[in-house]
Amino acid sequence: MMPRIQHFASNSAMSNLLARSALALLLCTGGTVLTGMTEAQSVVVVSLREHTNGHFSGATEVLAMMIQVVGNLEEKVRRQDLASIHDEDLLVNEGHSLLLQFTEPTAAGQEFSANVREFVRTLANLHLAGDNGNQDMAEKGLRSAVEVFEGLKRYFPKAVLDSAQKAAEQYVCPRHNDVRGTRTDFCSKCGSALDQQVRFLPEFCGRPWSSSLAIIATVAVEKPLTLGVRATCLLKLTKTDGSPVRPSDLIVSHTERIHLLIIDSSLSDYHHEHPTPTPVPGEYSFSFTPHKPGPYMVWADVRRYPIGRQEYIRTTVFSPVTGEPFADRAVINKATADNLTYELRFDTPPKTGRPIVGRLRISHLDGTPFAKLEPIMGSFVHLVGFHEDCRTLLHIHPRGAPATNPNERGGPEFEFQFHAPQAGFVRLFVQVQIAGASKFVPFGVQVDP
Repeated sequence: MMPRIQHFASNSAMSNLLARSALALLLCTGGTVLTGMTEAQSVVVVSLREHTNGHFSGATEVLAMMIQVVGNLEEKVRRQDLASIHDEDLLVNEGHSLLLQFTEPTAAGQEFSANVREFVRTLANLHLAGDNGNQDMAEKGLRSAVEVFEGLKRYFPKAVLDSAQKAAEQYVCPRHNDVRGTRTDFCSKCGSALDQQVRFLPEFCGRPWSSSLAIIATVAVEKPLTLGVRATCLLKLTKTDGSPVRPSDLIVSHTERIHLLIIDSSLSDYHHEHPTPTPVPGEYSFSFTPHKPGPYMVWADVRRYPIGRQEYIRTTVFSPVTGEPFADRAVINKATADNLTYELRFDTPPKTGRPIVGRLRISHLDGTPFAKLEPIMGSFVHLVGFHEDCRTLLHIHPRGAPATNPNERGGPEFEFQFHAPQAGFVRLFVQVQIAGASKFVPFGVQVDP
């Protein structure tokens, strides 16, 4: 039986050791707003010395980090997202030194240290496979890393291992950072799945957590926007320090790393595009066909690795022509498109800041239900709302499990959570896919104070 290193449990000797350590852990809450902190900062610095006698010991936190890393690596290899292996390996490279600092100079301690270094070595091989885009090599490297990690876990007391496993399985809403639960829970405000891990991260891992490093978006067009003519565009994403936002900096959400939500000044011509990376870091290409004159507003919907807080970065596609003003504030809860009827209902009238249940029903013109919606971006329905202030955005998905099977079909009714942050008119678009084509159906919603 492999010896256990019992000194990982909290005690005064460990507290003294941790007090001498210059490292700390960042407990990244996926955007949790704490007293005295801004939403953009949304990071809690957890001192190991102060936290040793709290809910988790320092060793527990590091072990939780490694449990998360291994789980994420399994998912990335399964999805063939090999480029993202790089970042997870960097976290372990920084965090494993904490475990080595906890190890006593005994035979068991030396054996444990050797196993930690072997784990880091297997991850380095997996990292290399990811950099080379070698799926077979990545799968082999992952199996080796998982096998070594399972052996590492046997060194920890069961109480520490159980606490680490529980900590590693905390999840948070990417939009509402005060809502936490398990991976199978949904946000009580917006209805989104709690799909963002509460990450345990080493402080010095090369990741800028400062709120000053916001993302700046700009869009350049090859030619001035022309009605009915497809426009070729270039999206540029940079941090405020000038460094580019690379694809590996962003988390895949609803099958894409970047969702561009594009609309004209009259809030009537909506486009949902997914830009592709160019050879230039931080630059992404996309195209769309404008059907209205004037400039178009663009929101880049992204989630940055590893915190996963959902961000909407606003910019504009320039046009020398003046756009149409927003004037149509008619409340619309029923619409017809392509011989189908779309009906929107709310349990109670929408009010500012109050989550309510909404339902969308799709039927044929004769009233018979329509149940042939195809999966698109991991869901059967996407709802995007633009407030009349042209700055506030809503992005909503129906409740339930993701639609990942391309042969699966959905309908006729979907339930979702509607949560408007302010009063006023919202142009709400429903996006579905039928027979391989995206359909966009507009509604009008009035949100009362």
